Amino acid sequence: LRGFRIELDEIEVTLAALPEIREAVVLAREDIPGDTRLVAYLVVQPSAQPSVNELRDWLRRTLPDYMLPAAFVIMAEGLPLTPSGKVDRRALPMPNQVGLGEVRLGLQRDFVPPRDALDLELVQMWEELLDVHPIGVTDNFFHLGGNSLLAVQLMARLRKRFGRNLALSLFFEAATIEYVAHTLREQADSLGWSPLVALQPAGSKRPFFCVHPASGIALCYTDLARHLGPDQPFYGLQARGLDGEQVPHTRIEDMAACYLEAIRHVQPTGPYLLGGYSMGGLVAFEMACQLQKQDEQVALLALLDPSLPLSAPEDFESDDVELLVGIAQVIERFLGKELAVSCAELRELGSDEQLNYLLERLKRIKFVPATAGVSVIRGLLQVARANGRATMSYVPQVYAGRTTLFRTSPVSAAEYRGELAELLRDPAHGWAALSPEPIEFHTVPGEHITLLTEPHVRVLAEHLVACLDKLEEEPVA
Repeated sequence: LRGFRIELDEIEVTLAALPEIREAVVLAREDIPGDTRLVAYLVVQPSAQPSVNELRDWLRRTLPDYMLPAAFVIMAEGLPLTPSGKVDRRALPMPNQVGLGEVRLGLQRDFVPPRDALDLELVQMWEELLDVHPIGVTDNFFHLGGNSLLAVQLMARLRKRFGRNLALSLFFEAATIEYVAHTLREQADSLGWSPLVALQPAGSKRPFFCVHPASGIALCYTDLARHLGPDQPFYGLQARGLDGEQVPHTRIEDMAACYLEAIRHVQPTGPYLLGGYSMGGLVAFEMACQLQKQDEQVALLALLDPSLPLSAPEDFESDDVELLVGIAQVIERFLGKELAVSCAELRELGSDEQLNYLLERLKRIKFVPATAGVSVIRGLLQVARANGRATMSYVPQVYAGRTTLFRTSPVSAAEYRGELAELLRDPAHGWAALSPEPIEFHTVPGEHITLLTEPHVRVLAEHLVACLDKLEEEPVA
């Protein structure tokens, strides 16, 4: 294999020596012509969950890197057998046929998903090249089945996309998305900035554009994009200023104008499909209003448990400690890992100490690279602060088009007074007064903070698919 003699039974014996492994079979597969890869098929002990890294570390103790399998497939029903009781190697499935994504997620507990738009674009590039799904930002290119020829192809794609030449020799030393992204960010100005995050750029249907919540992060829509299906293009819109360098927008109207300019690079004319969760619903609503004034059509305006159309006094000021805790909670939901950051803890620290405290917590769960500086947290905080002010100062206008509202469990209005209590008692939360058209309602299980997480995001996706399918049957005039 690639010039090396491989003893498959030696790999099998080494794997079977692990207490968690009951049986192991290794094949050299050529599912893609000219690209042979080692695949290990494993039957594990009940309740055992060895990670990909654990398996590879175990093999490295006695075997060279070129003998490490590119994929590990757990055979939940056992290995297929011939009538004589031997392992039927021909019946062992292709990794993708058994859902390699499920295998990797089930095996690798320290899988690190993309953390920003650049990470995501690199992941998509690697997945297409290696035909492995999903790939984490700390996964090694060569451990996933990459080789020298594929590495050269990857360098060519990076050069074409980003106009940067990465040293192939250095890539061999640190062949991870995290390393490539860090190298590209060293000259971030050359990459440019766009609010568009292509969560799923492929597909033949009209693209769906969804605006970030108050955190400014669009990757919260990753699961929603996946559940809408592979033929539905899906773009998140991410806030300016998350890098800690750019100045964030402070008005909903300015965000909407900026995002409309960006989506026209993907879809020059309508009808448009717009959506937004929480504060993103306000921005999506404003985008629809601006498109309406420009005589453009909006086929779908989907408000996903949106913020209330409620203004606050001009002297409104947000609490940075509460914002930092809110940021931590958003990231906890995104990664499914606990940060345990509380207001009481943060208030005992100075402002700089608060930022460093959260930074170290985020490094611990690998939401940011180990090399990240405090500017990352400063960027998150300045965006959350600006978005809070923008939300409170926004005064929505009447929108003449159709609005589709997705609501979670209603919040009790008993403990609130004034305009806020009135809006909470209203089934449409005040949105019906902003449109002459009837509001279309969909109720989704869960609470506001869990809408985009499993299992509730599946139900939300089902409702959205039904709305989108209806539009395909009845196109906007």
